[in-house]
Amino acid sequence: MSTLEDLAKPSTEGETPKMAPSVLAMISPAPTPKTQLGVYRILSPNAGVRVSPICLGAMSIGGKWDFMGSIDKKQSFALLDGFVEAGGNFIDTASNYQNEDSEKWIGEWMTERENRDLIVLATKFTTQYRSWELGKGKTVNFQGNSRKTLHMSVRDSLKKLQTDYIDLLYIHWYVSIDCYGFLFPKRNITSPMVCL
Repeated sequence: MSTLEDLAKPSTEGETPKMAPSVLAMISPAPTPKTQLGVYRILSPNAGVRVSPICLGAMSIGGKWDFMGSIDKKQSFALLDGFVEAGGNFIDTASNYQNEDSEKWIGEWMTERENRDLIVLATKFTTQYRSWELGKGKTVNFQGNSRKTLHMSVRDSLKKLQTDYIDLLYIHWYVSIDCYGFLFPKRNITSPMVCL
């Protein structure tokens, strides 16, 4: 094994320079990915975050939405494990998916696997995410795109995801208050008669 003194000596003519094994490990190329899922792309030139070419949408991770499809926790963890083993690192969820199970289970999975920093995690807010538990009409500030909703949603998502940061947070959809005071996706109202 070479010592630091050996490495510092100039090599003789025609001899390959000696390098410490740790230096070689740092400058050698990464192994070829198992699948194309491991060929990362830059998500945004301004962010410089590298993500798998396919983002795993986590709307079905959870056991509460039979109408949209759901999978149990064991199947969810197997899906997440398979995605990561194939090279995926980009996961998308939302504060309301599966009545909050999606974020909770992803948080549990990342904690069990100790892989949070290997994942690029996206979540969304806008949709009323606590009405399933607190009841309709009691969660008016748990929906929309207000500053209060943003604050509460991020606070609660961080707890459910068992992390101290979110890589990508975005609005689920642009909404406005209609004439009845309900939140709906933005639409053009051309006549006041629509509200009568």
